[in-house]
Amino acid sequence: MKTKIAVLVSASFLIACGDGPPKWNPGQKLEVTDVTGTSAKLNWKLPEDSDGLSTIRIKNGEEVLAEIGAGNESYIAENLKGNTEYNFSVDVSDMKGNWSPAIKATAKTKDSTPPKWAEDAKLEIDVESKGMLGSKVTFTWSPEPTDDVAVTQYKLVKEDSLEPEEIEVFAATEKSFEYQSVDAGGTYVLLAGDEAGNWTESGPKAKVWVNTGMNKPGIMPGGSGIRLNTGLQLR
Repeated sequence: MKTKIAVLVSASFLIACGDGPPKWNPGQKLEVTDVTGTSAKLNWKLPEDSDGLSTIRIKNGEEVLAEIGAGNESYIAENLKGNTEYNFSVDVSDMKGNWSPAIKATAKTKDSTPPKWAEDAKLEIDVESKGMLGSKVTFTWSPEPTDDVAVTQYKLVKEDSLEPEEIEVFAATEKSFEYQSVDAGGTYVLLAGDEAGNWTESGPKAKVWVNTGMNKPGIMPGGSGIRLNTGLQLR
């Protein structure tokens, strides 16, 4: 007596053969898209006829992230850590609990953590009068901010108006910055950024006066643990 074995062939997904486990078609790949600092989307194609399939299992390494119904064609992995490599895999089971070999893909999440200033970070200023051309202010800062990857840029912002004025964005290789203006007076804050475009919400601050000739260096508390350096008054 001959035994007949039903074979279901999928053009893009699986071949389910008899009592054996489901098998991926040759060339089938797991695609990872929409990668952010905390999530990634995994994509695959369902068969034209997926009868007999039960569960899709998504893993990172040996960790099971989720088990979902076999009718799904994607899954969003969430709560991931930024700037981290993940080894995703997807396999599928039939109604008898047989699991297919896994298709795999590696993806690295984006850096989503901004640089960090130390609580005692200071922005120091040195002022030089340029007569009718205004004043030149030289900014220096210490200690330098840190980042999970690297600090790559700074942004000097003048905060006095309702709309803060961006003075300049410059490379983090610079250890000081010079700014000359006929309207140099005001409060300045130095922001730090990384290559992924993450910026600190605040940073060390300095106050520049232009209305008297007396210098008044000093320190006063700033916000969020950042200290405010009230720098030199201009002549």
